[in-house]
Amino acid sequence: MQITIQTDAGAPTTLIDGPDRSLNKIMGPVGFSVGSVTDMQPRKSIRGTNAKPTDRGNVQNSFTMSGARKCASDAAALSWLLGFLTTCPRNNTIKFIEGATIKTLADAVLQISGSRKGSILFLTYTITGGALS
Repeated sequence: MQITIQTDAGAPTTLIDGPDRSLNKIMGPVGFSVGSVTDMQPRKSIRGTNAKPTDRGNVQNSFTMSGARKCASDAAALSWLLGFLTTCPRNNTIKFIEGATIKTLADAVLQISGSRKGSILFLTYTITGGALS
């Protein structure tokens, strides 16, 4: 399964590449879990002076998963991890892609944590959003 988050510029950022174990690919998802809550109130995202109400259809879904990325060197791994953690969008549309099937989670919030062991990176994602479409 490939998982991406849309950027404001329109180009997606890949969170998980699927089972591809090639160099510089994020293999996963591992430990994929899903939680769901109903009867939720609309939330508000506050960005500076703008408030953006988001109606999640009275449903909140949470997805937690991990992935691993093998880099060419320890230095390349550290550089990529620091860049990814600071530039990856944290609030936008998430797409779960499996073959020809695409499920979308609009106005999702992404939390990322990462660690490094040598040239291998371990990433953990928590995604929260409304109903899948």
